[in-house]
Amino acid sequence: MSIKSLSRLFQALALPNVGYYDGNLYRFERKEGKLSFISAKDSFAPKLIIVNRKYYKEAIKTLPFDDKRQFDKLLDLEKAEDSSLSALLINRRSGSTHYVEWRISTCVPNSFFIVPETILLTQLAEPRQVIKINGDQPVFAFACDEGVYSSKQSALISNEARFLQSIGYQFQGDIKVIEEEKLAYSLFQGAMKLPLLKWKAFFKGLKSDTGINLSVKLLLPMSIAFIVYLLLSSLFLQWQNTDLRSKIEAYQSEVSEALALQSEVDTLEQRYRGMISLSGELSEHNQFWLVLVDILPKTNLTNIRVGKTGRYVLRGNASKSTEILTLLLEHSMVAEAQFDYPTRKSRDREIFVISFTLKQGGE
Repeated sequence: MSIKSLSRLFQALALPNVGYYDGNLYRFERKEGKLSFISAKDSFAPKLIIVNRKYYKEAIKTLPFDDKRQFDKLLDLEKAEDSSLSALLINRRSGSTHYVEWRISTCVPNSFFIVPETILLTQLAEPRQVIKINGDQPVFAFACDEGVYSSKQSALISNEARFLQSIGYQFQGDIKVIEEEKLAYSLFQGAMKLPLLKWKAFFKGLKSDTGINLSVKLLLPMSIAFIVYLLLSSLFLQWQNTDLRSKIEAYQSEVSEALALQSEVDTLEQRYRGMISLSGELSEHNQFWLVLVDILPKTNLTNIRVGKTGRYVLRGNASKSTEILTLLLEHSMVAEAQFDYPTRKSRDREIFVISFTLKQGGE
């Protein structure tokens, strides 16, 4: 059976059991040779759910040991306390363990596998290539030796160059844009490229009230195609990787270690220049941070943005919103502070939207 035929078999058996969640649950549909999302019925219970970036937290972490058994034990303890946790081991070296951690929102429906979309989409990237996922709020993603970084577009992270600068990398002009209408197909491609052993990190297990017979009946068709396809594709990719490495090693010489060291120096220099550049671009907001420090102890901010006119808009909640406005009105650096909308009560807190400008030149 060819890889193409196996891919078709996998789609036919697996897609009816795969969903996508972005606040609503969708299922995959193939129509006229194209993959797309359609709204799922209430009875739809997918065995694998791919989650939109808005509905999980992602972080790269390091542990001060390189023993995999210790890592597995620690991960099992954390998962016992928080079932939303998924973690993927990236590498173990020099007495440290590096891994990526995802915490899935509790609003995501239960499923046997829950997979963040960024781990799948970064499988499509070339080395040092940024992935940009277009939509209502675009997302940037980047895979590197440390793991997977991603961030939603914002006033500060406004483009791919700033995104890379914020994580210590220099943008080299290489970007892959995934348009909204091609997201379903791109996720399917990424799922096919994700190595088989990495899927274990996203397995959530069976619920105690799920019968064994029902589980086998629902999972068996998808599992057979899924495992066989991933196994063969992983072996094929591994063979390609081994073949490529052997060709590269044939051209290597005694200078390889020196070249590797030079590459590391270049990377560190790029990170340094990137951070210096980002610091310079953000210096215009230094006065704003000084204002923010004075009000943070008394409020919980949920959104900060800068308008086209240079007016700062704060959205958040406090026990007394008028107290926050008073602090801003009395601040020596603030001008024209005001409520943009009437405040709203939420339990014992007041939800507010306040905007203000900064005085220029120490006025």
